[in-house]
Amino acid sequence: MATIAAQDISIGTIVSATIDTVRANPRPVLYYIALFTVVGTITDYAELSGDVTSEAIVGLWQLSIAVASVVAMYFLLEAMLRKAALMDHFGPRRILPYVGQAIVMTMGIVFGVLLLIIPGLILAARWVLASPLLVGQGMGVFDAMRRSWELTRGHTVAIIISGILLFAIAGITSLAIYAFFGEETPAALFVAQVLANGISAVAVAFGVALLDLLEDGATQMEEVFA
Repeated sequence: MATIAAQDISIGTIVSATIDTVRANPRPVLYYIALFTVVGTITDYAELSGDVTSEAIVGLWQLSIAVASVVAMYFLLEAMLRKAALMDHFGPRRILPYVGQAIVMTMGIVFGVLLLIIPGLILAARWVLASPLLVGQGMGVFDAMRRSWELTRGHTVAIIISGILLFAIAGITSLAIYAFFGEETPAALFVAQVLANGISAVAVAFGVALLDLLEDGATQMEEVFA
């Protein structure tokens, strides 16, 4: 990716870099989307058709899918970081810290959203680099969150708007699909799962693209003022 100074990072730059990151990783992205689309569609259809009667079984199965999805997102993130030459940590994989960090950040963001929505969006934007830093540089959970906060300073509005643009497109598409197919048809369930898992993949790419952009800019600034 071309080096861009931190002050030149715009909404268009972020969106373009995210798309480029997805396009640079077709195989892991497609594997992730395909696997969880199939599993999710089968699960949703079984629930709607009444084939599963035990709530305990449904709950356990959904929990298993959620755990598997988080682990799969870790490997997707790792693959994208390697492709972007941002994988500087070569020790043991850090899946448990990754999961713990995700829980901490989700709690903070949800609390912020419940307050006035805007605080939640700000936290999401300022912590967007935390997972890539934890996985790619081997930082601790809170060190990665602090570093993300530093790197995203001055870019909060651009990050929020870029994220809204990327994910609003998928949301509008989902509504159009439901309106066309009907909410409970297999086709609608399948395409909805493709979109949901595609959003997850784009979210991972979003963080990697931003890390590439903002770390380049930060390095340039450090070299100028060294």
